[in-house]
Amino acid sequence: MSTKYGQRPVSEIYDDIRRWVDYYRSTSGIFFDEQSKDDNDVALYRELFAYARNAIGNALVVGNPGVIPSERYTSEAGADLECLFESEESFDLFVPPDWTIEYPDRFCALLLNVSHADSMKKHLRKAFHEGIGTVYATNRKTNGNSQNPWDSLPKYWDDEVDTLIQLT
Repeated sequence: MSTKYGQRPVSEIYDDIRRWVDYYRSTSGIFFDEQSKDDNDVALYRELFAYARNAIGNALVVGNPGVIPSERYTSEAGADLECLFESEESFDLFVPPDWTIEYPDRFCALLLNVSHADSMKKHLRKAFHEGIGTVYATNRKTNGNSQNPWDSLPKYWDDEVDTLIQLT
């Protein structure tokens, strides 16, 4: 669910969480998309994350700023997972900040436009080496229209699952 980088009214987000839980009774977590990365919004997200955990019953809470957020989102706001990277390019150059060592297995990366299985495997190995315990790679990309890169499995899905099993 989008939080519009901390600009969406809290009441709307609460309403969406309640509707989701009412409609999908087996919901076990929530993905806060378009999360702010700034220190000034940590208290807001602490409140949203706590509300979601209460409404869903100890929910898995994922925050997705898509870039490296303030460390406080992990240490204070309490996301179970923070997405440190979401992009179609440059994962080869991505280096997580030193503070991530203090929070093992609390980070994820969403890799778009990974066209070949060999590239996907290389990226997954890099992510796990960097302490990013949750990774999803897709060959899909965003292209400015309404296409959703997350609405289908990548063409190399079986290889991705096998690679992840080998890494864990």
